[in-house]
Amino acid sequence: MTAASRTWTRWTLVQAVVAIGLAVAACWPAWRDIYLSATADPDNGYIVLVPAVAGWLALCRRGRLRGAGRQGLWIGPIVAALAGLLYLLGGANGHTLALHLGAIGVVIGAIWSVVGLSVIMRMLPAVVALLFLAPAPMPWLLPIADVLGAWTLAFTAGVLETFGVAASANGGELIVGSSQQSLGDNSGTRMIAAIGLVTYAFAYGTPLRQSVRIGLVLASPLVALVANIVRLVPFSAVASVWPASAGVMAQISGWLTLLLAFALLYLGIRVLRYAQIPVRRYALAYQ
Repeated sequence: MTAASRTWTRWTLVQAVVAIGLAVAACWPAWRDIYLSATADPDNGYIVLVPAVAGWLALCRRGRLRGAGRQGLWIGPIVAALAGLLYLLGGANGHTLALHLGAIGVVIGAIWSVVGLSVIMRMLPAVVALLFLAPAPMPWLLPIADVLGAWTLAFTAGVLETFGVAASANGGELIVGSSQQSLGDNSGTRMIAAIGLVTYAFAYGTPLRQSVRIGLVLASPLVALVANIVRLVPFSAVASVWPASAGVMAQISGWLTLLLAFALLYLGIRVLRYAQIPVRRYALAYQ
């Protein structure tokens, strides 16, 4: 047993649970707001996936914890204090995003105070994933979502017309079929934050080069655009001949968009590897 590992005891997990509990209790109004946003607002429903994504990213990096000690514990309280200040300032000035990020930062600082700098750095992608718990500020995302939504509906209408299905994009609505059935605004690009989470999870859960990871995260709006077109074309075609299915399909197709985004990312990496473009962190000489 190394000197670094001797600092861990059977009470470390208990200390971590207590520290997290106290951090959540200290910022309870923000956490209650996050919970309500995740369960009541469809645009922020992806928040329920964040703990699973963070846990998966931590699991992917569990091998890096060998020999990790608990040095740098003193940084944790500083992080918690700074995040607490952000939380207070956000609440005092009505800045919801600052309020939420401050509450999340206090939890990260509490965890840091127990596990130390070495563990935090080795699990950094999982720690950063926790920031997705903050509900996406729609005033920031809506301008991007509106542009992507217009492109999505226009491309979808063009594809449907190519296959002989009458379709047109009218403002924020997609109209399909000979009966001019309106599907409303089902472009799904308001899920850009959710697809950003999926893209981040794929990028940092796969052994890719750091430049490729950053490129994938930055390309998440494009991934959202393509995934929504791929989803919306068959959805619209079915709805044009079976209008009664539109409501049900609209409810389930949003989550389907996330699966399509993940599949498109996987397919894109496979295509790049087939083209012998180095995307993985460690590529063999003959690959």
